Amino acid sequence: METSTKQDKLLFFGITFAALAAFTFIINYVNPIIDFSIEYVFLLAIIMAGIITILKFDLGKITEKYKNINPYLISGIIWSILAIMKWLKYLNKDNFDWIIASIFTIVAIINWLGYFKKSDK
Repeated sequence: METSTKQDKLLFFGITFAALAAFTFIINYVNPIIDFSIEYVFLLAIIMAGIITILKFDLGKITEKYKNINPYLISGIIWSILAIMKWLKYLNKDNFDWIIASIFTIVAIINWLGYFKKSDK
């Protein structure tokens, strides 16, 4: 059984942050993004290192806590939000977004049907 201490987590976070900060700095130096300053590079690296550290060490605790949640609910919400965003973009006179909006809507409907079908049992 693998155990991890706070020092292990901090060390992993530090190494991950340093690697990601260097990687994003090199990418921004080679191909600079307008109005993307060094503060944003380090902020992005901190957020990504935090997410990677949480997934590495605490994923078991997170999945155990939410094991009883129906996965169709989360998926249905995400696809519905994406479909609404695409329909709003289409209504603002963007010609080809109706195809993607229709596909997102169909996927959202399928997920919501799966959620309601599974929640009735």
